Order: sequence, then structure tokens, then C-alpha cells
Amino acid sequence: MNNGKAVAALILGILSIVTIIFSAIGIILGTIGLILGIKGNKTVETRG
Repeated sequence: MNNGKAVAALILGILSIVTIIFSAIGIILGTIGLILGIKGNKTVETRG
């Protein structure tokens, strides 16, 4: 089973690490990735 929110969180986390060197966009991407990761984790926990 694939969790789209978890995949999006992973991609945004990687992008945030790369872009934080260049600008504050990395902080924004990291925050969004964190939120999606938490929501994705809760979705998996409720499905079993």
C-alpha cells in the first residue's frame, strides 16, 4: 500500500535540505513536509 502523503513528505524534506542552503524556501518546504508526514502517519495508523 502506497501512502501519497508520506511520499510527498519525503520529497519535500529532501528538497528542503537542498534549498535551505540557497534561501528560506527550504524552511517552508520542510514545514509543509513535516505536516504531510504527520498526517500520512496518522492515516496509516488508522488503517491498521
